Amino acid sequence: MLGLTGALSACDPGIAPGTIGHVQGFAGIIASDEPQSVLVARDILSSGGTAADAAIAMYFAMSVTLPSRVGMAGQGACLVHNPKDKKKESTTESLIFIPQSPAAVAAPRAMFALHAKYGRLRWEALIGPAEGMARLGAPVSRALASDLALEGERLLADPNLRKIFARPDGRLVGEGDAVKNINLSSFMARLRARGPADLYTGNLARELSEAASEVGLALTPEEMRNVKVTFGPTLGVKFGNLTAHFPPEPASGGAEEARLWRQVVQKQPSETPFSQESASGAGFMVADRDGQAVVCATSMGGLFGNRKSIPSLGLILASGQVAKTSLGPMLVVAHNVTEFRYAMTSAGGQPGVMGLIKAASTAILEERPLVDAVKSVAGRRLVAIGCPQGLPPNPDSCQLAVDPEGFGYGLGVGSKEKEWF
Repeated sequence: MLGLTGALSACDPGIAPGTIGHVQGFAGIIASDEPQSVLVARDILSSGGTAADAAIAMYFAMSVTLPSRVGMAGQGACLVHNPKDKKKESTTESLIFIPQSPAAVAAPRAMFALHAKYGRLRWEALIGPAEGMARLGAPVSRALASDLALEGERLLADPNLRKIFARPDGRLVGEGDAVKNINLSSFMARLRARGPADLYTGNLARELSEAASEVGLALTPEEMRNVKVTFGPTLGVKFGNLTAHFPPEPASGGAEEARLWRQVVQKQPSETPFSQESASGAGFMVADRDGQAVVCATSMGGLFGNRKSIPSLGLILASGQVAKTSLGPMLVVAHNVTEFRYAMTSAGGQPGVMGLIKAASTAILEERPLVDAVKSVAGRRLVAIGCPQGLPPNPDSCQLAVDPEGFGYGLGVGSKEKEWF
């Protein structure tokens, strides 16, 4: 857990927007299942970016640093809270992207939609960090090393994936080794320079279609053109002055969590659901100094998707199965004053769903420290941030917690008197 204090930040007029250090003082709070993505988000917030900007940069970064669970061909569900300002009313909505084909790529369109509606920095600045890591190499984190230990030998059966995940001596890479994906870097460079339109209606759509057919998958340019991602309502559960938001169908994990949370707040006996789905998701979240917050849960449908690739574009393909328990982020706001309060995800499969509900109950209803709530369900791969007294007015109340038995990381960006874990 990290305690944060200090007044709301100001901007240094001597440091241009888009430059690290532009924001002085508190800039936001971040947590993720993959540590390197947190550092990318830190720089985005410090440069004056919104929570949406930081979340976009995190998704692209995690597609490089945690490709077992996040990818361009992956699926996801995000919740976005935008506080009320002088120009518009507050909004809390969902953004769901679930490709209809394992070869279809929906994530870039979803991230571009998020940027168009809630972003502030240039699109190019949000892809650049991930592009550089893919080109120059990113160290294998403990999170990725753990997944490689489970599935790595099967990856080596694919000659194209072997080029990415094998050392020169043929052995599987391990924690600390650098992993490069030059073709993915080139793919991201095209997204950076031309925007996603080229992927859905231009030459890149045609190239993806042709490359998919070479690995035995049917994907037409028309199917890419018809990839749709839309903002929509959430499943909201009101309790007191707060509302807990969950993503609706087809993110069935959110629907299950909404039902369980409603039973908790209404003090009804809860029926424990059962699912044999493997724990193959990932989550990340960020809240900025203005109170905008984004929390996303993602999956490849299984660790490393279907363990096949489109080598010319550096893409790892998803399995084609929609995750049932991984796509269930939770976002809590004070609806009467439109303030951000809590965000949580779990990548722990069905036990993670139950752990998330228990930790949320402990932190929110029992008003116990967030770190204690997450520790009480250790092993469920929970990641959480919270500002019990509200953000933006009370950033000093903000806390974060990650599963002590997991591999996540979090930090607060800005001034603080002390920190403890």
